[in-house]
Amino acid sequence: MTSAHYSLENSNVTVINACDLFKQPLRGSRPDHIVVILRGLPGSGKSYLAKALRDLEVDNGANAPRIHSMDDYFMIEVEKKVEDTEGPKSSSASKGRRQLTKKVIEYCYEPEMEETYRSSMLKAFSKTLDEGNFTFVIEIRL
Repeated sequence: MTSAHYSLENSNVTVINACDLFKQPLRGSRPDHIVVILRGLPGSGKSYLAKALRDLEVDNGANAPRIHSMDDYFMIEVEKKVEDTEGPKSSSASKGRRQLTKKVIEYCYEPEMEETYRSSMLKAFSKTLDEGNFTFVIEIRL
């Protein structure tokens, strides 16, 4: 038995599952302001979990939480060539399909910008907390 485990057992601390804070009946007794910081490896489900928490909040009649995500800083607008799918559908027309250029948003990781983006996100996160307009804030980072 670890000392941390031992001290929890001998104290008057009540431990509850964090998931229960988002559902009734414990939802009504949770703190007025909540911050959730999600960290993990790329592809581990941080954004998925943040969106699930957002949906749970909205489904329970609350405002959507403010989500600060490091991934948003690596999103860039690029032009992509795509086939015109609005044109004629005949097989002879498919040979001469036009190429259209569309602007799309893509994830583009730039390691040299990570520290700058992290600093910007920290400032935005701090500003969100200072303004107090959101009762629930989620931060997603690597």
